[in-house]
This record gives sequence, structure tokens and C-alpha cells, in this order.
Amino acid sequence: ILKTGIPKIDFEEPQTRPDGSRLWLRTTKIPMKNSQGEVIGIFGSYEDISLRKQADDALKKNEERFALVMDATSDGLWDFSFKTGEVYVSPAFYHTLGYEYLEIEPTFRVWKKLIHPDDVETVFSSINDHLNNRTPNYSVECRIKNKNGRWTWVLNRGKVAERDPDGRPVRMVGTQTDIHERKIMEQAIRESEFKYRNMIEHSFDIVFTLDNRGVFLEANEAFLREGNYERGDIIGSNFSAMVHPEEAETALGLFEKSMAGEVCEFELRARRKNGSYGWYYFINTPIHGSDGKVESIHGIARNIMERKLAEVALRESERRYRLIVENATDVVFTVDLQGYFTYVNPPVHKLTGYTQVELTGSHFTRIIPEGWRKKLLKHYIRQIDHRVPETLMELPILTASGEEKWVELIVTLRLKGNEPIGLQSIVRDITDRKLAQDALKQSEEKYRFLVENITDVIYALDPVGNITYINPTIEQMSHYTANELIGRNFTEFIHPEDLPDLLESYSRTMEGRYEPSEFRIVDKDGSVKYVRTS
Repeated sequence: ILKTGIPKIDFEEPQTRPDGSRLWLRTTKIPMKNSQGEVIGIFGSYEDISLRKQADDALKKNEERFALVMDATSDGLWDFSFKTGEVYVSPAFYHTLGYEYLEIEPTFRVWKKLIHPDDVETVFSSINDHLNNRTPNYSVECRIKNKNGRWTWVLNRGKVAERDPDGRPVRMVGTQTDIHERKIMEQAIRESEFKYRNMIEHSFDIVFTLDNRGVFLEANEAFLREGNYERGDIIGSNFSAMVHPEEAETALGLFEKSMAGEVCEFELRARRKNGSYGWYYFINTPIHGSDGKVESIHGIARNIMERKLAEVALRESERRYRLIVENATDVVFTVDLQGYFTYVNPPVHKLTGYTQVELTGSHFTRIIPEGWRKKLLKHYIRQIDHRVPETLMELPILTASGEEKWVELIVTLRLKGNEPIGLQSIVRDITDRKLAQDALKQSEEKYRFLVENITDVIYALDPVGNITYINPTIEQMSHYTANELIGRNFTEFIHPEDLPDLLESYSRTMEGRYEPSEFRIVDKDGSVKYVRTS
């Protein structure tokens, strides 16, 4: 200024304090001149603007920091002026939709055209609610068309940043976030839940969910049908109210096990709405929360009442059978674990020729043929080792005279507590039955040999005339094999002219009247043969 004489008006310059710290001044400096126009001094003023400069520097750093954050994030920033209609849109806003920065015009009109038609009303309803101070901010999820023409789900959030004195919005800022993957995942979860729930609701099994207190959270239709309940009767109630009083303690213990993380399978009685109880088989599976703790129990149950009734009927049948056997004239004996007789009843003498005294204390193999001893001993050992309650077998025994008789042996395992102490057997003489079976077998073999080798054809028909048996002699009389004829109707092989009379004769025979017939049959090669049948 001294050299040039040119004033400097309202400029900023730094100064250093004596302590070395820096301050900023806004100053004005004007040259002072004499009457000849020579600069003889400077007239100046200054203002300490250090605080403002610090604020400006902080603002600049914040803006730089914000710019870095916005560049690093996928969220798009927008800033809309209601006065000018201008819109600032960050690069990420474009990238969300697959566009390059400023590839499309950043105007409100263009943005509105990109919104899915089904979402337009929702979007602008949300905007208007906020502009009219009905909501603290604007937030809406909608679909926007991206560059490739597909719809992308985004979350738009915004807030009026400035209003005029009359409360009218002047400026509004916000962000746009790509939430497409999240929405696709949510849709997949909804579909999965729908399929799962649909499967559960149409399941024949009872399905339910309990919370960590044992309160029903869910119950499917099978549950409601089974107990004749309404949904309101179940949801919110505790499972303990449905358990038979005699099994309440057991049920509570099983619930605690499941809450401890154990899968439990069990059977117990549960109450129906009318107060009756049914037997059910349950599988309770613990469901863990994100913290790893069990937060609920998923249960599946099935009605096993029919099976339980069958078991009761079976036990009653066995009791009646045992009562009959114990009071019958059959032989009853007991042996210890080493196989020695500890008791035999009087009928043993009639069956074996031995007295009670002679057999008591002797080994059971005394009355068993040598070829059967190892087999029977192995059978007894297996029954004892495997805790088989009762077995049944047929075998021969030797009488005191050396005669062989066949018997049916029912062997019951005798227990004291849970430990075997011996066996109890009921013996029935089946010698006559065995002889009859052998005789019948021999008779059948003789009959079959006779039928298979006789020179006449022998056959059997069912009520509708299908051939159920024919002996091999047919193969000598015709070109058919026996297997070719089995299952076919005899009318297929009768000469057409003889068939009406033969059918009438067949009907009379089916009524029980014996009536021989003569007729013609047609062989496989088409030749005709005369036959007589009875």
C-alpha cells in the first residue's frame, strides 16, 4: 500500500500472537497522503474473525467427511428446494438404479415417472402427511424402475429441513436406500412360512408351539378337531391344564427337559373339551433363539387310543388264557435257572409215566430226546438273556417207557423284581394231532400222486367256470399245457354247437345234481375231440 498507494478493502489475513498462536483478522487499509499526493502513512481497521474461521474450517471438514461417507455408502442423497424446484441428487442415488451420475435429469417429474403405478398413491400420501406436519418425517418403501426396466425396491426417507414463517416447506432433504435384496428375502420367508403353515394346518398330526412358560402360542386344525376345541380355548392357556392329573408331574418333568434342550418322546393322556381323556404319543423339540437359549417348544402329537385299547385287550386276553391254562388238566412245571425241576403237577404222570417225586430235582433234559436237548437249552438261554416274557414251541419228549410223544410247550419267564429266577411251562400233549397231520400229509401225497398219474383228465372249476386245477394228463389229450389252462374259463374250449346244452348241465351240477355230459372240445390246433365228463 505504501508503494502503490492502492487501498485494500475488507480482506482477511492471519497474524501471529506473541505466544506463537495464530489469529485471523478481517481488515481494511487505506493510504494516507499529503497535499502533494505522497503516501505518508496508512489508516486501518481490523476485526478478529478467528472464531468464525474455526467454524468455517470445521464446516468444511464436516462437509468433506459427509461427502466421503456418502461416497462410501449405497444410500443416495437428495435435496429438494420448494422455491426453485431444483433437486440435488448424489451419485449413489443414480447408482442404486443402475444409472451413471446425471444420466437422467434430476427432477421431481422424472422421479415420479419411475415409481411403480401401484406405489404412487402410497408414496405421495406419505409425503403429504409429512409436509402437513401430520408425521415427524417421511418414510416409505416403494418400487422404482431401474435402467434395465426392472423394478427395484427402495426405502425413501426424508424430512423438511426448512420452513418459511408461515410454516410452508422451503427445503426437504432425504435419502434413498436399496432394499431390494431384503424385500426378496422377506418374500421368500413369507412364502416359506405360508408353505410351512399350510402343511401344518393340513397335517393329520397334532402340531403346537409352547412358550418357555408352557403356554400355547400355536395350535393347528388337527389339534382343534381332536379335542373339539375353539382356537380361543387353546391359545394363551397352559398345557398343564390339559394333562391327566395322574401324569401331571411326569409332564412337567418332560417340559423342563425340553426347555433344557432335550428332544423328548413320550406317551400320556390329554383332556378333550368334553372332559374325556385320550392317549397320545408326543415328540417335543426345543426351539433356540438367536442367543442360543431355548425360547419355545415345537410339539407333534398323534392319537394312539386304538393302540392302547388293543394293548389292554391283549393283556386281558392273555390273563384269561393264563387262567384257563392254569386250571386245565395240562402239565405244569417250573425249573430254576440251571434247568432243574422245582415243581411238577400230578398230570405229569399220565403224560410221561414219571411221578412228581421222580422228576422233582432232576434236570429237564431227562425227558427230552438227545437230538433236541441242545436246541431246547439254547432256546431257554435266549429267552432268559433277552427277558422274553413268553415263548411257544413244539417238540418231542420221552416217556419213562421210552415212548416218544409230541407236546406243545408254553414257557413263561419267572421274575423277582427285574431279575429272572426260572421258567414256568405248560405242556399239552399234541401226539394225536401230529399223527393226524402226518396221516393227512401222507394221504394228500397219495391222492396227488394218483391224480397226477391217472389216465383221465381231472379238473376243478370255480362257481363262474374258471379252471382252478387240471392235471398233467391234459397234455396227453390236447396240445395245451396245464399252466396254459389254469385261470381260463372252460367255455373257451367248448364247441359252439355243444355250449348251450353244456351250460345248462353245468347249472344243474352247481345245484347239486350229478349229471355226466358228452361234448366236443376244440384243441389248440383247431382240431375237435369228443369227451365225456362227470
